[in-house]
Amino acid sequence: MIKFAPETKKALLMQKKTLLGAGLIFVGSVFIPMAGYSQTQSKDIDLANEYYTRHDFEKSLELYDKLAKDPANGKAIYANYLAVLSELKQDEKTERFLKKMAKAYPQQFEYKIDLALLYQKQKKDDKANKIFSRLFEDIEKKSNIVEYTADYLVKVGLLDKAELLYKESRKAMFDPYAYNFKLAEIHKRRGETSQMIDELLLYLDKDPSAIFLIENSLQTQLTKPEELDMLQKTLYERVQTDASNLIYNELLMWLFLQRKDFDGAFIQAKAIDKRGKLPATKVLEVGTLSMSNKDYKSAVSIFEYVVQEYAAVPSVYAPAQRQLIEAREQAIKNVYPIDKQAIKALVEDYKKLMKILPDPYSMAESQRSIALLYGHYLGQPDTAIFYLNKAVTVPRYNRQFVSKCKLDLGDMYLLKNEPWEATLLYSQVEKDEKDQPLGYEAKLRNAKLSYYKGEFDLAQDHLDVLKLATSREIANDALDLSLMIQDNTAFDSTGAALAEYSKIELLLFENKDEEALAKCDELLKKYPKSSLDDEVYWLRAKVYRRMKKFDKAIENLDVISKDYASDIFADDALFMKGVIYEEDLQDKEKAMETYQNLMKTFPASIFTAEARKKYRILRGDFVN
Repeated sequence: MIKFAPETKKALLMQKKTLLGAGLIFVGSVFIPMAGYSQTQSKDIDLANEYYTRHDFEKSLELYDKLAKDPANGKAIYANYLAVLSELKQDEKTERFLKKMAKAYPQQFEYKIDLALLYQKQKKDDKANKIFSRLFEDIEKKSNIVEYTADYLVKVGLLDKAELLYKESRKAMFDPYAYNFKLAEIHKRRGETSQMIDELLLYLDKDPSAIFLIENSLQTQLTKPEELDMLQKTLYERVQTDASNLIYNELLMWLFLQRKDFDGAFIQAKAIDKRGKLPATKVLEVGTLSMSNKDYKSAVSIFEYVVQEYAAVPSVYAPAQRQLIEAREQAIKNVYPIDKQAIKALVEDYKKLMKILPDPYSMAESQRSIALLYGHYLGQPDTAIFYLNKAVTVPRYNRQFVSKCKLDLGDMYLLKNEPWEATLLYSQVEKDEKDQPLGYEAKLRNAKLSYYKGEFDLAQDHLDVLKLATSREIANDALDLSLMIQDNTAFDSTGAALAEYSKIELLLFENKDEEALAKCDELLKKYPKSSLDDEVYWLRAKVYRRMKKFDKAIENLDVISKDYASDIFADDALFMKGVIYEEDLQDKEKAMETYQNLMKTFPASIFTAEARKKYRILRGDFVN
């Protein structure tokens, strides 16, 4: 065991980036002298290195031998000289050189380590072990470079020696928590996942506030499903043996969230809130994350729990009730066909919520939600306009909310086939929210309105401005629509086919899916082999997916891949097909095959990076 003087123990914790003394800077395993060489020495080093680069080892050896007589030169030629000696099997000369360097610079332990490695190579294990034993004793004299020495041991593959050094140093310091991350890295390199997890959790025992640091380390180190399973098993064991320590529940919750297992995270969140006497803080956090990840079923269960358990706590109950209604709304909208009775029930839920949340802003938010349900799903735009007008008059202090309501009002007038009223409202928002995201959104809606009406030149005027919008999403939408108009009017100045296509898109805006699909069929027959064909098949695929008719969606995507492989939607089609297999049909193998096909066929596609990420997740990699 290494025995350190008391004054050196504290130094063991320091992670210095420079070695003091002798004017040396430590870079990797090479020490570069700061003092300059003579011109002759410099030229000899350059020439020797040149020979080495050319693999003319005999000539380089002749020069390196002369230079190595001065240990100061040995630092500059160290790596290349050793490589040449190894290549030419000059073990005796290597031994002499390493001994000379170790003697000249006794405080720099990599020379002794390399000498020990040479002895191991020569099967002289006694000599190697003797060096390592002395090395560990000598470290007392330079205790501040324990990590540097161990890092070098790791670099040359002596993981056992590095582990021993760290553990002996840990004992000498009387600190069982020292070097946790370094030891965890060694265990990871050896594939010892359980020991790696134990080291990281040991650090957490010392400092519970470091949970985010531990989470980041675990996320980096654990990349396979079986490793995550091992972490889960270990954490469950710790929860059972130390139920009062909520830190393990916190880690379990984090792990379930990483795996998008919101039900599992919910169970841990409940335990944390109950034992920590928190007002549903963690549970609401999990519910919100499940909503953002579109796991509406889990979100509904989570918010239902909060509403039931915290009915007597108004500050928790009321916002949870709203989140529950919103989760139910998203769940209902995600089912085709839309259940109108369920939509009506949601309207009543929002009306009840206005009684629970009587403050003006909450009432206005509920009125806006009611309006959108009436307008988009119950086919009652007049009722929607009534509620939106009420919402607009309440929160006068919130300009952005009023602007959102005006955009919604414009949509309702469009649904009523009153485009003039719609464009007036969109233009008001453009003016009120100039150079703001809502202002750009208003201009985009004006552009789409002109497009629906067949006024393609006017639409282009709006779109040309929007291509420079600060919002990437809006700029991309504007660019896509602009390109489509250009492509489909280039050889048809009348834009007749495009005008009919734009009316189909208006039908989809009005949620008239079946009618839109019928018009698509008519368009394909009326304008065979037109430049719009791939857009029509793309539109049909999106509608069929929304209708949960996944086979038909894939059928249309395959037409694009086969007959329009060089057109703009070819990579889009492959990516959507992969998503349908992955998310809708739960067919992991076909999803991976499709993503792989996309990466191979369209390596420069904007979807390639996301396809690669999805492929790795499906393969079982742990991807952040």
